[in-house]
Amino acid sequence: MIKAVVVILVVVTALLLLALAYFSASGSRKADVMELPVEWPPADELRARWCGSGSRSASLEAALLSCDGDCYALLRYWVFLPSNAELKKELTVEVREDGEVILERDVPFYKGSGDMYVHTPVLLLRMPEGATVTVANESIRISECSERELVPPQVMYTRARGRFGGGSALSNWKQPIEGLKYIRLTDGVYVLNWTGTAKLSCGTLSLSLRELGENELAIVSVKKGGCDVELGGKRAHLEG
Repeated sequence: MIKAVVVILVVVTALLLLALAYFSASGSRKADVMELPVEWPPADELRARWCGSGSRSASLEAALLSCDGDCYALLRYWVFLPSNAELKKELTVEVREDGEVILERDVPFYKGSGDMYVHTPVLLLRMPEGATVTVANESIRISECSERELVPPQVMYTRARGRFGGGSALSNWKQPIEGLKYIRLTDGVYVLNWTGTAKLSCGTLSLSLRELGENELAIVSVKKGGCDVELGGKRAHLEG
């Protein structure tokens, strides 16, 4: 009996230590950050959803996708540093809620030979409304990036960096109907690519999806009940 109790205690302790190591390394599940092999959205996509902190020589920028309990945004940090030298290091992305660190993650910070900027990749950030993200002493409260409420469904157009599938976050496409493919990035957020014109329907709400150019894609947030993509008379469901 005593041996059995000891074994159980050892197993429980090991599981607790593993959980502690996980959360110490990757932060709380209330926030997360993911590298995306995409370009920063063009200026016309950033209207009413952009905010930044910094100067003309170094800046932290965010493009808010949507907020509904959790906020989703694209994030990048850059420094103007014209030179012929290559640079590879890491910067820490930190998210705080009510003064508590809920995410701390290192991300690449790099510059190719002859590039004008040192920069992070484009990052997809998930964080609670009201939380603050900090990179290199520059901070942004993501929920304040828009003067209007950006609740799902929302669509933001951008382009893949290189060819589709060139990065781990843009591989394993699913093709539920002809002409449409998608990747689920996280709960309620997808990357979509389609041929022709389409429509995103979420209950009584619907958004027209314009025809995409070469290597172009859309980052989409859907409602918690899910949404349907209509294309060529067929429908594909996206879980919320």
